[in-house]
Amino acid sequence: MSDVFISYSRKDSEIVDRIEQELDKYGITSFIDRSAIDLGDDFAEVIAKALFECQIVLFVWSENSNQSENTANEIALAIDFEKTIVSFKIGTFKSDYKLAYRLVRFNRIDAVPFNEDKIVELGKKLSQQLGKKLKDKSEDKKADNVQERDNVKPSIDKSVHKNADESKYESSYKFGKSALLEFDLPSAFSDLLEPALNDYKDSRELIAGIVDYRSRIWSIPDAEFDYVKEQADNGNSYAAFIMSCYYKNKHVDNEKSYKYAKESSEKNDSFGIYSLCKCYAIGIGVEKDLPTYLSLLKRSIKAGNNRAILYFAKETLFGWST
Repeated sequence: MSDVFISYSRKDSEIVDRIEQELDKYGITSFIDRSAIDLGDDFAEVIAKALFECQIVLFVWSENSNQSENTANEIALAIDFEKTIVSFKIGTFKSDYKLAYRLVRFNRIDAVPFNEDKIVELGKKLSQQLGKKLKDKSEDKKADNVQERDNVKPSIDKSVHKNADESKYESSYKFGKSALLEFDLPSAFSDLLEPALNDYKDSRELIAGIVDYRSRIWSIPDAEFDYVKEQADNGNSYAAFIMSCYYKNKHVDNEKSYKYAKESSEKNDSFGIYSLCKCYAIGIGVEKDLPTYLSLLKRSIKAGNNRAILYFAKETLFGWST
């Protein structure tokens, strides 16, 4: 049983991790779905049980979680369970009217402007509500004294840091793959997005299987692509590929589709090269040019893109452009 159930958007994971660290200073235990639910667990059952058993529900209310169906369901269930809810509002944005109505009678901390001091303040207020005090650091000091006495300098194992970086994407990756098996494309996209933007395992291939098809990308809420566009405009090559698909398959704008495909391709992203080759194949935002198309297709294959390999196999089999 955890003291605090944290309801949040996966896009705010870094902030949530920092909140968890602050609460831990007071010995406050936190339930965070991506680290508390194993692959194969009944997601709804674990969430409901954690909500029922916790003392406080902390809602990290951001522009991302504001439109999240999952957080809305968690808040509704928390109210049904008559839980104490504290909303930690980050940033200035128009509140979803249903959430605002549900949360109007509960405590709210406005973190505007958002900074480290706001998280420290949050930790103090929750510790007061739970009757917790800062943990005794005597054990840490004792360990430090032992190290000083032995004059041991621990070596830095770089693989540990690598594993730590990877582990923060593993739970999202597992949830995303599980959602795909259940044909829950919105959840799969939401869970796999961060791993894909950070080139984790085959998450890029899985996301491409959603956004590269018109019938699939239409099931993804537009709000998800606001974040993707921000990442693309900040230089993430895979985000640029996603936006190219968005403007090709969802909100059609051929010039923008070509623009983002070109930006991704210029960073030698195999998915961006593949997207750009399709622009030249059928004339999306650029004049149709079959030699350029085939050249880019082969370049994408050389970069190891599986989708390009499959597409080239079809070209060879059916002679579409030969």
